[in-house]
Amino acid sequence: MVAYEKWGEGKTPADVGKKGDHFVGDLYVLYEKNAKTDPELETAAHEMIRKWEAGDGATRELWKTLSDWAERGQRETCKKLGFRFDASYKESDIYQEGKEIVAAGLKAGVFKKDETGAVYADLEPRGLPNKVVLRSDGTALYITQDLFLAKKKFDDHGLDASIYVVGNEQNLHFKQLFKILELLGYPWASDVKHLSYGYVTLPEGRMKSREGTVVDADDLVAELEADAAVEIKQRHPAIPDDELVRRARQVAMAAVKFHFLEVDIASDMVYDPKASLSFTGRTGPYIQYMHARIENILRKEDSMEVKQRPGIAHIALEEHALAMLIAKYPETVRQSAESLRPSLVALHLYETAKAFAAFYERCSVLNASPEDRERRLKLAEAVGIVLENGLSILGIEAPVEM
Repeated sequence: MVAYEKWGEGKTPADVGKKGDHFVGDLYVLYEKNAKTDPELETAAHEMIRKWEAGDGATRELWKTLSDWAERGQRETCKKLGFRFDASYKESDIYQEGKEIVAAGLKAGVFKKDETGAVYADLEPRGLPNKVVLRSDGTALYITQDLFLAKKKFDDHGLDASIYVVGNEQNLHFKQLFKILELLGYPWASDVKHLSYGYVTLPEGRMKSREGTVVDADDLVAELEADAAVEIKQRHPAIPDDELVRRARQVAMAAVKFHFLEVDIASDMVYDPKASLSFTGRTGPYIQYMHARIENILRKEDSMEVKQRPGIAHIALEEHALAMLIAKYPETVRQSAESLRPSLVALHLYETAKAFAAFYERCSVLNASPEDRERRLKLAEAVGIVLENGLSILGIEAPVEM
């Protein structure tokens, strides 16, 4: 907001041809860049917060404009990625109730005031650093809002558990938050969990939103779609344009989602867009390709004339290995859900797809003896069901043609 007042010139995202979240993100970077050499900007930002909480009309109007631009842009991206939210809570709607919780906690002796007048939780006796929950000027912090949000989610939805999916740089914050909720006496305090995930870096280094060194989701998807379209066009030169666009979107989404989900959530990772799009190796497009290949086999089976020739049923080692992976799939899904590790499903799908490739290379299916043919077709069909189901769990489509 300070950056917009100083450098925005009253322009809108439409005026400069940008999505709203990109426009506001540029202001964020511009502020951070100039704040390093101009301390007055930070003073202006604190004054902006004070005026906002005091209900100043012009400040509130500017805040609403910028936040609406950002949120609309983010929701547009989420829709493209296939994400949805059952409920949304804005910090601006919950900070006041958070301050009320702090006031009650101060009265009950859970919180204390320091010499500046800031309110804090005395956590050092409990093995954690103390945590300020309200600034000396009475304005709220992230944790002020988090206190009420934790309560509101349980009140609104009757949760069995609340899982915060937030990067590992916030590990200490959530340890402090959960300890404070316990000290405040909430009966569900033991049912909150921080699902901490690792850093995502690029081959050239770490991304930093404050410095603008990020890979934007919209640009990333657009680049992947373009690359996927080239690959698909090479395989199917006569493909109609609308079908090319549809398949390229499916492949691009599989590339980015699988690449993130196949890494254990707590681990740091390097994201390589080109590698994620490969049709070979441990990638989403590879698993999609195997699913499409199975669909093609089943289509051929429906249309071909089978020549009956006698033979003796022979179960190959590849069939047995594939059947064992199919049998283990439900247990893998259960373990993945209980441990909050989608990587277990992702890796199982890859192993299953790889095992099917080995099976299909070494075992005749459509031209096998009747005894083997029917069994192997059923096996292929079962693999297709597992791949489609598992990809769906990961939010990835399973194309019937690639």
